[in-house]
Amino acid sequence: NFVEQYADGRLEYVKLSRHSNESPNDGQTGFDREHVSVQHDQGYGQWCRLTAAAEERILDEYKSVDRVAGQPRSTGVNMAGAAEQEFKEKHLLAGSSTELSHAECQTISTLDYPIYSDEDIMNFADIEDRLPFSVEQKMKITLCPMVDEAELKRTLPTVFKKLPFGLPSSCDAFREECLTGNWHGLGIVTHINEQQFLVSSGFENTWVRFDKKNLKTFDHSLQDIPTMEDEKGVMFPVTHLWVDCSFPTADCAFEWFCGRQCIARKMCSLWPLPNALVKKLLDWTVGKLQAAVP
Repeated sequence: NFVEQYADGRLEYVKLSRHSNESPNDGQTGFDREHVSVQHDQGYGQWCRLTAAAEERILDEYKSVDRVAGQPRSTGVNMAGAAEQEFKEKHLLAGSSTELSHAECQTISTLDYPIYSDEDIMNFADIEDRLPFSVEQKMKITLCPMVDEAELKRTLPTVFKKLPFGLPSSCDAFREECLTGNWHGLGIVTHINEQQFLVSSGFENTWVRFDKKNLKTFDHSLQDIPTMEDEKGVMFPVTHLWVDCSFPTADCAFEWFCGRQCIARKMCSLWPLPNALVKKLLDWTVGKLQAAVP
């Protein structure tokens, strides 16, 4: 979603909306875009139900984790300073994908998005608070401006306090890179609050910041991936995250991707919950969300 900050401090993002007089599942393709203002302490997000063809394509082409299996490759393409100018312009600058054909975008990991167009989406709904313990509510991403550390601490919304690894970070290396533009924002999703999302007016992609110590707990490979780093963190662009719970045991995996390339993957045990209970809870949760996005 596109995000912009206004002089009065409001954040505005763009979300999917239906054409006038359109109802869900009426067979129309293509959606409108609605500009919505949010405060810094308010999260947002949308669920989308994909077509069967899109689901099959994404699982087949945007889910392979073989690239990172057992790998600790922490060196990517360093984007600091003026180096790799042509690489930056092709992969990262705002609007890059709109200037290329779909076939060209598929050859560039940072622009190879798993959802190709509105035709992949059957229906959508805003993230609300329909599940116990605020499980759904904590799926929202909450944004605020990313400024220098002193200003960040002074204006920090309550939701961003007491996060792991000293987050949020001002990510000076990212903000000081001239191509990132003149506005920078950070985002946190409560369920995955060990990572920080980064957005800017200059870059097309959302980036993510990993604490270097935390990244070492993941199988990962940053080879050929644009990166920036500071003393404690490493930052790189992402297109999607899989949370995979389809295992015969009570485990789940967090899998970060840039296009078809898996960048980082970590298996997490849900012990001591019995596997049968985990599956029952997952089935119930999925059923509730599917009812919200029929």
